[in-house]
Amino acid sequence: QDLPWLATTYGSWVAPTAVMLLKYQEVLGHQRLVECIVIQLAFGDTAQLFCGRTFGRTYVCGPLSPQKTLEGYVGGLLLTGLYGSLVHAWPASDLAVAFFAGCAGDLFFSSVKRRFGVKDFSRALSSHGGVLDRIDSFVF
Repeated sequence: QDLPWLATTYGSWVAPTAVMLLKYQEVLGHQRLVECIVIQLAFGDTAQLFCGRTFGRTYVCGPLSPQKTLEGYVGGLLLTGLYGSLVHAWPASDLAVAFFAGCAGDLFFSSVKRRFGVKDFSRALSSHGGVLDRIDSFVF
C-alpha cells in the first residue's frame, strides 16, 4: 500500500533534481554551489521563518505543514531575492529557481514526516525539526 505513495514522492524528488542538475551543470564543485547553499539554506529558510512569524496570517499548507504562511513565503522570496542579487549578484531567474526548489524540498520532507507520523527527524536541533529540517530545502 505504500508503494504508490513512495513512487509518487520519489518522482516528485527526481524531476526537480534533474532540472536543477541540467540547469546548473556549471555549479557542481564550484563557488556557485556554496553560494546556493548560503542563499537558500542560511538566508532563505531564515527569511521565511522570520517573515512568517512576524507577519504570518494566511496559512497555506494545511495539515502538511500547518505553520507555513503566505506572508512567510512572499517575504522570504523578497528578502532572499534582495540578498542573493545584492551580495552574490545572482540573476532573479536563478534566485527564483533556488528559492522554489528549496520550498519544494521543505514541503517534500514535511510530507514524509507526516506520512510516518514523526514530528522531528532527530533530537539534534529539535526546535528546528531536526538536522534534516535545516538542510531539506537544499535536497531539491
